[in-house]
Amino acid sequence: MENTQDKRDSGLGLTRALAITVALALLAGFWWGWELMQQRQVLAQTVENGYQRAFYDYLEQVEQIELTAGKLQACADLQAALLLTDLAAAATTAANAAAALPLPQQDLALHSGWLHGVSVLAEAKTELLLRGGTLSDTDREQLLAVYEEAQLLYAALLEMEQALADGTSLADYALPQRGLSAVQAVAADAETDVITAQLLQLRGLLADEAEAAAVEVRGLAGRESISLDAAEQAAFGYLQQLGYTDLLLEEGCAVEAAIPAYLFRYGSGEEEEIGQTIYVTVSQAGGVLLALYGGQAPPEEAQLLSRADAEAQALQYAAQLGYGGMRLTEERLLDGALLVELAAVVEGVVCYPDALQLLVSLHDGTLLALDAGEYWLNHGERDLTMALSAAASEEHLAAGLVSSGGVAAVIADGKGGEVLCWEHACRVGEEEYWAYLHGDAGSEEQVLRCTRLESGEFYCR
Repeated sequence: MENTQDKRDSGLGLTRALAITVALALLAGFWWGWELMQQRQVLAQTVENGYQRAFYDYLEQVEQIELTAGKLQACADLQAALLLTDLAAAATTAANAAAALPLPQQDLALHSGWLHGVSVLAEAKTELLLRGGTLSDTDREQLLAVYEEAQLLYAALLEMEQALADGTSLADYALPQRGLSAVQAVAADAETDVITAQLLQLRGLLADEAEAAAVEVRGLAGRESISLDAAEQAAFGYLQQLGYTDLLLEEGCAVEAAIPAYLFRYGSGEEEEIGQTIYVTVSQAGGVLLALYGGQAPPEEAQLLSRADAEAQALQYAAQLGYGGMRLTEERLLDGALLVELAAVVEGVVCYPDALQLLVSLHDGTLLALDAGEYWLNHGERDLTMALSAAASEEHLAAGLVSSGGVAAVIADGKGGEVLCWEHACRVGEEEYWAYLHGDAGSEEQVLRCTRLESGEFYCR
């Protein structure tokens, strides 16, 4: 009987122990779950706070865009140049803030596209003013469009701010699209302005005569001046070399610029045709091709040429026009076209100031634009001797940099002069850098980071 009672007591004790264990386990599980929930809440709140900061940064920059674009409606060109710089900076900062928001891809693309358009437009108009130009009525209409769109967007963001103040999470809220519908045209025009500025500027085309007279055009020194008629014959010859054989001369005039030149406009003779106008600029000294802009407008069909094929076509055009022995220094894709930059190689020395830019259509390989102004401004006789050898200059590289070999190069010193250097391609981890060391003193003159994209594009900054 006692054994039975003992067994019963033992069973009750085991049950109590099990119950206590289970209770403790449940309590521990509850506590762990509560802690996990708290951690998730803290994490969610931290993320939401990050979104909120990004949103208010975005709101602030859109307000700045509105204010700056508004001021541009009431100021002259001198003040406009300063305001346009602020406008581009605000658009860039706003784009960074937008990228940190929890947006669907299409919304982010829409806002980023708008901001990119504002930035590109502001930079293009700044370039115009810094080169002595003036804002036209069309320019001011574009800036007015930015102001009106920024007004609408800022008003919509203020409404969104009120909703957020009521407790709505940014993760559940889409950014407004009000005011962004018309900006794509402005962005497209601005892109064209930038390409025009890069490829048709002649490095001072808008300079006054006094400034132009002070510029030394090294590449054309000693060449005889030619007449307008002779320049037109030269321009037409260049067009034939490039495959444009059916265009008619519409207008020609002299241009007093950093490189005195003649500017010609050629067309198909049929006003209804689009993309048939080509501008050709030929130097007054020697009749060399300085710039070409226009060509066939890139069609909307899918591209037919690969980047590599377009690059090869650009090099072929350069050789056709007499620019042999060039080094490829930069390559970028621009809306159905490939922008290629080349530098002259003289006696094995890469002369970066002697730069040539070409824009080639990815549809059919047509040359859409060319800028040789920088080349002719700088190309000339140079002393290419250096005291240091490539191997000796390596000793002056910063710690951690290992060169894959030195190449002699001429670079601009940023003060209107040039420096003869050893260019060393180096790596720091996965990053590629180009270090430029003075050919005599070994001092570090410049360091650039080389960025290579999966598409094959590359640039150094």
